[in-house]
Amino acid sequence: MFTQPADLPEALLSDALSEGWGFRAAWLSYQAVGFGSHHWLAAGLGGQKLFATVDDLSEKLRDDADTTSAVFGRLEQAFESALSWPIRRS
Repeated sequence: MFTQPADLPEALLSDALSEGWGFRAAWLSYQAVGFGSHHWLAAGLGGQKLFATVDDLSEKLRDDADTTSAVFGRLEQAFESALSWPIRRS
């Protein structure tokens, strides 16, 4: 997504990174890249960096019968697939 979501304060994202992953962000920088998700580059207090992604589940509903729980399930499957892919280093 090329625009930062107006309804997601960076303080909320910072809190989620801290509570969910134990990552204390020194700063966050929105990255206008990709398609369908919102992305931030986050730097930790110790200099470590990570790429954080946030998805609006209601925006990914396929039809009126779809649910945000089903959307979340599809995202989980996609991330599990990505994690299981072997990494080749050259």
